[in-house]
Amino acid sequence: MDNKTWWGRHTTQLERIDYWQIGPLRLWVHPLPFRMCLTWTHQGDWLNPHVRAMPGEQVDPPPMASKTVICAYGHGAKDDLVFSPALPDRPMIVRLNSELNVLPGEDVSLFILTPLFLRIEHTDPAKTLYEIPIHRASDTWFGPMDSTGSLGYASPSRAYLDLREVPLRPHSAITAITIRNAGSTSLHLDRINVPSTRLSLFVSKTTGFWTDRLTLERRDDDEMAHLRLDKQPPPEASPTQFVCGPRSPDDTMPAIRAFSRIFNQTEKETTG
Repeated sequence: MDNKTWWGRHTTQLERIDYWQIGPLRLWVHPLPFRMCLTWTHQGDWLNPHVRAMPGEQVDPPPMASKTVICAYGHGAKDDLVFSPALPDRPMIVRLNSELNVLPGEDVSLFILTPLFLRIEHTDPAKTLYEIPIHRASDTWFGPMDSTGSLGYASPSRAYLDLREVPLRPHSAITAITIRNAGSTSLHLDRINVPSTRLSLFVSKTTGFWTDRLTLERRDDDEMAHLRLDKQPPPEASPTQFVCGPRSPDDTMPAIRAFSRIFNQTEKETTG
């Protein structure tokens, strides 16, 4: 897998329209005097593996349902852009296919596949023009409908117990999660809160993008968990290179609401 087919530095030309497909994302880049026109839409399956670039070639015009943003700046007729991968700007809420029951004193390892964001950066001066989700995830609420709950994205991925089942995609990152039940009762859950904004991003030439490995430890008989980051991917990802740090670094790593129990009917009704 060659992830550099879509991320890195790209040369643009004034008035030339460049077209990109990154999985489900279709992107048209149109440099104009003192501004950059970005138009995009999402089509098809989020696991679409295709990546292609068509600089200046004749392509179909953007559909009516597409979104356009004009980024203005005050210099230059020719500009290079940098496409950078980034993790989502909210937590990803992963719904399990079936109830997961973790007994007291036991732990379980899961693998989650998270679609990335495309960060489009200007090179001179260096600044971020815009961020576009490569997959358009739905909004969802996690936790009680008060200040203790939080807004996140509904993950399109299921939780995998076997890494060999995880589909490798050039626009998604794998997160290895250990759920440890140090409470006195069994932990029944159907959804997991993956704190994407606290994770760093890495890349492997053979297996694609990874995040830090994390452990969610439940110490009391509730839905809270203590978060521990390894600050590196699991051994299965090696060797990897560091790509970028977390959006919201937090060295204190307080307990977070990480689990949704299968019998919490109120929470399930709020998210549908």
